[in-house]
Amino acid sequence: MKVSDAILGTGAIVLGIATFLDTLGFPKMPGGAPGPALFPQILSVLLIGLGLVVVVQSLRPHTAENNHYEPVAILKAGAVLVFIAIYVAVVQRLGFLITATLIMLGMMLMLSVRLRVALPAALGIALFSMLLFERILRVPLPPGILGG
Repeated sequence: MKVSDAILGTGAIVLGIATFLDTLGFPKMPGGAPGPALFPQILSVLLIGLGLVVVVQSLRPHTAENNHYEPVAILKAGAVLVFIAIYVAVVQRLGFLITATLIMLGMMLMLSVRLRVALPAALGIALFSMLLFERILRVPLPPGILGG
């Protein structure tokens, strides 16, 4: 049994339940359309489910393993955090579409995806996300320099 994994999984479950309960007070949309609570509720359920998986796996007997991570892998994981910080810092000024496209493009290039694949994929995912949030979920995204 790995106690640290059991604690982490339990924490994820508690956080997921607390978040889900908090979303029950979010306003409802007229006509039964998905409201602002939908996305956080989906994430809460996923967090609870994944927390359960971690707890169950922590109960299994573990052998002593030498967990060794390559320095490049650690740097790439740190770069993801830097990309997230950059997104938060510039999204209001540049807007969602430009910022999300550049961030995803940067991450894909960091993972050695060819530019001719990474650029259309990053733009397509950003456009799909924008459509999903603004048109279907009715969550406004920052327009930035593109206006709106």
